[in-house]
Amino acid sequence: HHALDAIIIACTKQNHIQYINTLNAINTADQESDDNKKAKYTFIKKDICIGDSSKKFITPWNNDKFIVDVKEAMGEIVVSHKNTRLLISPSKNKFGTNKTASIRGELHLETNYARRNYFEGDRTPIKKLIPLLFSLKKENQYQSKVHFKKFDEIIFNTVLKEKYQDVLITLFEKYEQEKLNDSLCKEFSKIVLDEILAYKLLIDSKTTKPLEWLSTYAERDKSVRPNGLTMDLNSKTAKIDEVKSISDPRIKRIAEYRRNLIIKRKSEIDSLEIPKTEKDKLKRDVETLPLYSNAIYEVRIKKGDDKFEWVEIKDFHWNDFDKIEYTKQQKTDLIKTNLVKSKLREVDFEKLKTSYFDNPIFLSATPILIKKVRQKAYFQDLYEVTKGRYVYSSEMFMTYFFKNKNDETSNEKREIKFLKFFDAVSIINSDKPNKIDYKKLIEKEKTNAELQNGLEYDLLFTLSKNDLVYLPDVNENVEEIDWGNIGLISKKLFLVKDMNPSQKLIVFQQFYYADAINISEADAKSLFKNPEIKEHTEDIKYGVVAMMQSCIKVFTDKLGKKVVPYWEFPNGSWDKNRAKELGLIN
Repeated sequence: HHALDAIIIACTKQNHIQYINTLNAINTADQESDDNKKAKYTFIKKDICIGDSSKKFITPWNNDKFIVDVKEAMGEIVVSHKNTRLLISPSKNKFGTNKTASIRGELHLETNYARRNYFEGDRTPIKKLIPLLFSLKKENQYQSKVHFKKFDEIIFNTVLKEKYQDVLITLFEKYEQEKLNDSLCKEFSKIVLDEILAYKLLIDSKTTKPLEWLSTYAERDKSVRPNGLTMDLNSKTAKIDEVKSISDPRIKRIAEYRRNLIIKRKSEIDSLEIPKTEKDKLKRDVETLPLYSNAIYEVRIKKGDDKFEWVEIKDFHWNDFDKIEYTKQQKTDLIKTNLVKSKLREVDFEKLKTSYFDNPIFLSATPILIKKVRQKAYFQDLYEVTKGRYVYSSEMFMTYFFKNKNDETSNEKREIKFLKFFDAVSIINSDKPNKIDYKKLIEKEKTNAELQNGLEYDLLFTLSKNDLVYLPDVNENVEEIDWGNIGLISKKLFLVKDMNPSQKLIVFQQFYYADAINISEADAKSLFKNPEIKEHTEDIKYGVVAMMQSCIKVFTDKLGKKVVPYWEFPNGSWDKNRAKELGLIN
């Protein structure tokens, strides 16, 4: 698409731009009374349009060849795809010498997949909380491939309030080195509970009575995904969970207000005695109701000592005006309290109660539209392998293609092994290599029969997501492939989109497509205003065993002008020196 943009820009002249900007005036030039304007508009249209048509442009060169030439040129472009799924990268100290390898690839930092502690009102009885903390520590101790946590980290990720975290950390730190089992967990839990009661360590400051429960985070891994969630949150059913899963508490509340209002208005529209087409139009208008981050949809009311409540504008009573109060932790909070009060005094409040969505009051001069929000996602099989870095237990890192070392036939059978991220991390954490030992990997994956028969394997190549492969036809002679004919081979170049070891399956997608998309025939006709258009589905190939036996991994230069098969590299893996020899890099 960058190439197509470049072609359009190169072939666009000033008259094209002026034509688009003054389209209506140009196509009504014969009605123009000003002769100079009439002549100007007529000239522009004649310069760029074919005959009397207002939609067909004169091509930059030969009408019969321009489209053909562009298609041919674009057909010879191979989009460069950087593989970002490196497992290891040699770390360097300040002297520049190599140290042990560090973990890379899809071992996500906290910006992508991480534990996020969202408090959702969970309360855990102290009698259950203490055994739970010991149990979490025990489970962590008996994992072989995860980040080992101390009690302070476990408590921090479980208990909400810092003052109670500090109390519990002091109680648990003496058990840090204990190798826990069920019996010890039970014994130590009783000791800790007795200490809490005897020394009055967890006391309600208002009633001076022992606390019965503490506020805790949910017992599951939570994460904010990098993708935004669009604000189309008005469906009666499908979108309910989406609103509830918004991570920002305030936006979640006002999105719920908005959704409730839309449902109410749609119900009112349904009761109108008008044609269905008109009802649908009114409903579509309702669904476009915007939401702003700096508008006043609610106020914070003080209900008592340390007790506050958010009240939607429609439910707010003016008698509670003096109770409006935002937190006083920062100077800006006091300013906000005064600003909100000032804004509310300036308007007819009873009128505002019915119009605060249609004509909201803004806290700043420029309205800030909420376009997308972040959504919480829950992961049940996310393992913390080093502090702040997580992997899925089932996520695939790489597929290895080996051949029998003693098989000299031209159609040697490939041995295919799948490596999970979880196992890849284990290799790095335990062996700390500066590169992957492929031979060691295949030895580890050998079956008993292969070991008994003394089979030896050589690595052909590896495949990761986003790698580029050539998929030859069934009877195609690989030795006759012209790797210099980009226009011809590009039709058979595919990206690796996914890998499934249980089904012995690799998913391939043509390299010049974006992520998989399907547009129905009805939607396509509506979107593109073309009654002749048909359903469009991107070309996805599911690489079963036969295809995996014949696929050819390829490497390209950054401009996609050169394609080289895997056998030009040692072990079919990228090598900087060899890439220079092949002209792929400088």
